[in-house]
Amino acid sequence: MASPARTPDIRYSDVARYVGLSLMKDGLQRPKSQIKLHPLKAQEMAALKAPPALTASGSPKEDEQVDKIKVHLSWLKAQHRAEKEELRRLEGCLSDSMLLEKKAQRRAMRDREKFEFHQNHAAQVEDQIQALKEELHQRKVRNSAPKKTEETPQEAQEERPSPAEESAGRSQTAPETAGAREKLAILDEDEEPEVAEDSHMTLKEYFDAADQRREKERQKKSQRSQLLSASARSQAESRRSFWHPRRQLTAEEIAQNHEEYRKTIRQMMIDKCGDEQDDRSMRAKKAFRKLDLNGSGNVSLQEFADGVARLGINWQEMTGMTRPRELFKIFDLDKDGVIVFSELFPEMEEKEQERVSTPEFWKRWVERNRDLESTRGPKWQPTTPEAELELLYSTSEKHDSASELRKWMASTIHRLKNRGKSDARCREIVAAHLPRGTGPKDLEDVHTFSSAEVKLCKKTYNDEVNDPVRNIQKVVYDMREQRRQLHDSRQKLWSLTMEPVMRKQMEEDRKNAATAVGLSLGGMGPSMTGSKEAEAPGQAKKSMKAIAQQCKMDEDTVEFLHREFTAQADKTDLILKKGFQRLLRSLCLGRTISESDMNYWWEQAVKTMPAQEDVRK
Repeated sequence: MASPARTPDIRYSDVARYVGLSLMKDGLQRPKSQIKLHPLKAQEMAALKAPPALTASGSPKEDEQVDKIKVHLSWLKAQHRAEKEELRRLEGCLSDSMLLEKKAQRRAMRDREKFEFHQNHAAQVEDQIQALKEELHQRKVRNSAPKKTEETPQEAQEERPSPAEESAGRSQTAPETAGAREKLAILDEDEEPEVAEDSHMTLKEYFDAADQRREKERQKKSQRSQLLSASARSQAESRRSFWHPRRQLTAEEIAQNHEEYRKTIRQMMIDKCGDEQDDRSMRAKKAFRKLDLNGSGNVSLQEFADGVARLGINWQEMTGMTRPRELFKIFDLDKDGVIVFSELFPEMEEKEQERVSTPEFWKRWVERNRDLESTRGPKWQPTTPEAELELLYSTSEKHDSASELRKWMASTIHRLKNRGKSDARCREIVAAHLPRGTGPKDLEDVHTFSSAEVKLCKKTYNDEVNDPVRNIQKVVYDMREQRRQLHDSRQKLWSLTMEPVMRKQMEEDRKNAATAVGLSLGGMGPSMTGSKEAEAPGQAKKSMKAIAQQCKMDEDTVEFLHREFTAQADKTDLILKKGFQRLLRSLCLGRTISESDMNYWWEQAVKTMPAQEDVRK
């Protein structure tokens, strides 16, 4: 029987290839004969269509790899087409955004023009208001001035100066008016142009520039008005000098003029130095550094003259002085030959806290705090509603920042865990403030913690807590030692001052008691009082040291026993039987004392006492 014909084997790769190629086909694609390709592209396609040369092996694995490459290539081409479509869509969106941006720029330019128009109009109105105010002030001054008394023609002829004197006076006042005109011309030349329009300038920058320009114009107007007033005063004085002799200035007027010169020159120095953003104190420090070239903290005469000239301050026309030494003397108040920062800018000096003695401090405190109603509250409690609101806002901001940080840490750790990061890696990324190990690296390339590092971290953390504790304990021990020294000093002081007085008082009380007993016994008192008087001086002379030597005990032990005895004794320094029992229990804490022992010791103590003592049972 003939065997049946064997069917060829069907591999899975052939089926997958067929299915993949069929799925990739485009039903709407035109025939390839109708598509015109670029010559280079046509060569590439022809090379792909050409049957592959059979290798020596002819295995189907190579065919499968070629098919995979073709599939990947077609997928990349499809992705390329999708990216091009996205680019076309984004170009349309970008064009719309550019149109909107141009519209916004045109709107900003129109708003800027309106702002400049209103700003210029406001400046003009302000100038008109200032001019009207000056005219009104001049009219008030003219109306309030007293009328001059009419002079006779002869007196006027006598007081009228000669033409030579009048020309000399005019020649003297001419430099002052010319200097004022030159200074006004310099101020007019220094005017900066208006802010240039810039399409890339933001509204905030434009408004800041406009504010700076208005501030500079205001300063220039104030300087111009000062110069005009100074020139007017000089001209008025020169006119008065034509007809009347010049009056000598008093010391107070000279000091007042010097103070005005100092204020004006200080203000000009501050205006010349620093930026617009710097505060007044910072500008003053910069001006002093420009004068103090060697950095010694003191400005000499030569440094002051060169620095003032370098800053462009025309002090000769302002003060009428010709030599730099005269201007230097105005600022050198202590006459030591140098100018320090406190002399040049006294209002900017940072006053250092002066350490005073306790009586002086108490005196100042009492003088400043006489009105107890105006005392301030503690610093840890807000005194005003604004301070309370500020405290609440700061607390809420801290809580919000802490909660945001916790959320960030939780989300970051969760995200890193999802990416397969280990705990050590998450700890290094999120908690960068914690210590890191130096041991061998793990699978995540993170150094591990060794046992020595763990001990070191524990020791570091414990030291941070234990060091303050040790310091506190040391202070407590020192206080204990100081307390002991204070107690010893007090005991010695008491033995030197109060003990003789108290013993003398006790002796007097005993004498009075013995005298009363002798009178009651009918004449036996003098003998008893005499014996007590003989014994009392011997007892009064004994001190703690003598008792310790007599009993062969330590002085500290004797003082301790005396302290315990005094605690149980009454006002007359005598102890009762119950007090004696409490004394024994306090001295023998770890021992149980029976009633018989207590009675026996009490009898022994009574027997050892002198017969003349008043023993209480």
